Amino acid sequence: MNEQRFFWLRAVALTAVAVAIGVVGVTRVQDRSAGIRDAARLAALDDELREVTELNRQIEADLVRQLDPVKMIEDAEQRGMVAPDPESTVEVP
Repeated sequence: MNEQRFFWLRAVALTAVAVAIGVVGVTRVQDRSAGIRDAARLAALDDELREVTELNRQIEADLVRQLDPVKMIEDAEQRGMVAPDPESTVEVP
């Protein structure tokens, strides 16, 4: 009877050790996977930030081109408007 009890005690102890090692292994794999997922999310966010930054630069460049006085005068002339002469004055009734 004592031998049988010792056998089961040893079996339970070995099972507990195996389960503990398995839990540690699974936890490490989950941590590594979480790190990989986080890295993938960060890479996607970085790509999105680069796209938004490039779009902002393009919008800023377009705005600067539109606000250029020479460009504004050329655009107005293309649309049939005449730029006022700096020497002339206009009287408003």
